[in-house]
Amino acid sequence: MAISKIFLEIFCVYILPVILIFLGVLPFEYRFVYLVIICTVTIFFSRMKGYSSESLGLGVTSLSAGFRYNFYLSLIFVGFFFASWYFDLIGREYIPQSIFFYLFYVFISCPLQEFTYRSYFFRLLDDLKIKKPAIRITLNALAFCFLHAIYGDLLTLVFTLFIGLVWAFIYQKTKCVYGVCLSHIVFGTISIAAGLV
Repeated sequence: MAISKIFLEIFCVYILPVILIFLGVLPFEYRFVYLVIICTVTIFFSRMKGYSSESLGLGVTSLSAGFRYNFYLSLIFVGFFFASWYFDLIGREYIPQSIFFYLFYVFISCPLQEFTYRSYFFRLLDDLKIKKPAIRITLNALAFCFLHAIYGDLLTLVFTLFIGLVWAFIYQKTKCVYGVCLSHIVFGTISIAAGLV
């Protein structure tokens, strides 16, 4: 695939939708609809291009390592959030959300985000012949952080940049998206329930 086409694809998938939502061209309240559409498109593209499951982090060879790293990371998240809540560092007010929202978040939103922002993004970096782990991790974390610019909140950007770096590092090391997805579910669900996003 031509380099220019890959860059155009990156712009259309990872940059343009965020800009359009941030500017109000696309209504913010439909952000999850856009997410599902965009992620479905990346799944379709990956099938069209003939990417293997292994190259997308969907294999089982590194499943154990992927879950191990992310299990410990999830324990750290839970401990951090509990301590922050206990010492009044974050608000105690529960942000009410429908149970259907959480079901959507756990079973649809997080897996789709992880496929698009970890599996597919890293595969595009392979196509671009970007091999240096530090560059791959940084680019991936920046793309994931930029997605959350639609919230217009600096703290959210700082959190997502940090966690994006951690998840990108783990994915780069294990090439397993399942563990990162589990960690994302834990982190995201607690963040939403705590009113951070």
